Amino acid sequence: MLSGSVTGELCLEEVRLAGGPPAGDPALPARGRPRLGVASANCAEDIVSMKILAGRAKDEDATSVIAAQGSSLDLDRVRETLQLLQAALDVSALLPRLDDAVRVARRIR
Repeated sequence: MLSGSVTGELCLEEVRLAGGPPAGDPALPARGRPRLGVASANCAEDIVSMKILAGRAKDEDATSVIAAQGSSLDLDRVRETLQLLQAALDVSALLPRLDDAVRVARRIR
């Protein structure tokens, strides 16, 4: 199960692989069900990672974010996050998707 801390800005690098969130996690109300919408802001690197993970053909947002952020986007952080997700999910398509998005983004800049 993937879970993460939602204090402040929720970043995928905070996602940890575990059996569930720790006791007292602010994402859990008293009954233990995750609250929806508790994280309202994500950094650009996390948005790119989430879009790549979703992998929807109609979803070109990752390419748009990469192009808009330019050199301020920390692609190493995105790659590291996607490597962790690939290992956790036993998939191999995430980094190639990122490479494709970066190639397209560089052409539209």
